[in-house]
Amino acid sequence: MALTFDDPVLGELTYDHEFEWWDGQTDLGGHPAELRVQAERDCPSDPAARRILGAALTRLRETEGRVRAAVATRLLDLAEDWRDDEDDPEPLTVASVMARIVPTSVELSPDGGATLYYADGELFAGHLILAGVDASGHVTSAGIAG
Repeated sequence: MALTFDDPVLGELTYDHEFEWWDGQTDLGGHPAELRVQAERDCPSDPAARRILGAALTRLRETEGRVRAAVATRLLDLAEDWRDDEDDPEPLTVASVMARIVPTSVELSPDGGATLYYADGELFAGHLILAGVDASGHVTSAGIAG
């Protein structure tokens, strides 16, 4: 039987015994996104952990546009290096990169930090974009994977 709990901020989460995290769904920047919560199996009975994780998700929902702008700024030069003049004749800008990347999932850490995953909008031949965000909401890293 699946272990689930419902939190007013985090929503309904189901424990994944194989990976030892909680799975759910959320909304980021107006887009549906997978939610993974790195938390102990007993998280539902730990109000302090739920408070930290809930605050992190609330902050990300409120600041996803700012996070996406920081990611676009950090990856603009790399995106320009990948740009094909035939497919994208105009040079890229922070705004055009922001318009193309879409949040697909978020992974919350017990300390209130997070990793956001974005679809690349074909900027990087389908590679995933990862962004690290610390517990204060500052983007600490941005790169591509896959």
